[in-house]
Amino acid sequence: MSKEIEHKLIQIPVVKQLFLITKTIKMSAYNGFSLYDLIELYLVGIVKGTLSNRAGAIAFSFFMAMFPFALFILNLIPYIPIEGFQEDFMVFISENVPPSTFDAIDSIINDILNNSYDSLLSSGFILSIFLMSNGLNAIFSGFQASYHVTETRGFIKDYILAIGMSLLMVVLLFVTVGLLIFFEVLVYALEHHWHLVGHVPLLTFFKFFIGFLLILLSTSFLYKFGTLDTKGISFINHGSIMTSVLVVVSSYVFGIYVEKFSNYNELYGSIGTLLVMMFYIWINCAILLLGFELNVVLQRLKKRDL
Repeated sequence: MSKEIEHKLIQIPVVKQLFLITKTIKMSAYNGFSLYDLIELYLVGIVKGTLSNRAGAIAFSFFMAMFPFALFILNLIPYIPIEGFQEDFMVFISENVPPSTFDAIDSIINDILNNSYDSLLSSGFILSIFLMSNGLNAIFSGFQASYHVTETRGFIKDYILAIGMSLLMVVLLFVTVGLLIFFEVLVYALEHHWHLVGHVPLLTFFKFFIGFLLILLSTSFLYKFGTLDTKGISFINHGSIMTSVLVVVSSYVFGIYVEKFSNYNELYGSIGTLLVMMFYIWINCAILLLGFELNVVLQRLKKRDL
């Protein structure tokens, strides 16, 4: 570890005590390195890895991919032979976008759902996969630009992996909505046959659990296959758990801020909705990179690659 940083920390009274405490906490699973070693490497990676710039690049690519991807998904939904799927999908969307943002896109979504366009289905599929792959490729590039990453893949391998991951994300999304419909039917059936009381809290719990599981699985796939440095991590890992929790917390806090304190509509008018969406995406991209940095640092400690 950096002796210069340690020398500076000892000079600060309060920080000195925290430094000494974290130095004494050893992590046996990571070759006996201390908690301080982990924190120092983690913070150095965030600062020297220009995390904010990488998050911005990923957010822009995802913002560009979002609209054609949504267009393809919405045109595909009318062909899914599951009763109530459209209604539950609308609920899922309304509950997972920033407050007041859904009002701006509600009429457009309903028009596409009720009037399926075959031409948009084919062209939207090609364009959405291309742009979604660009978004995921931007994530892989953001991972590989980390200060601690030493091994990189070629562009072609990254892009093929991004295409496969795009299709996987579509499957995860549909499975998530399908599970929500299943649990909704199950809870109402329990209430009807056994007079179960409190189905609303049960549904709320199931919706939260399924949403959290979607985030956890998505981030686990990205961290597991994002770079060669992290291929040895377990599927459900420290970074994916931390990211999933932070995404849920940040989404809740961001929702409160937009509803109670933000005056973006008064300042920017209708374009304020896009600004809020872009900022929300940037926050989650930054959290995604924070989780990745934790995984790659833990791998370095495990390999004693310091």
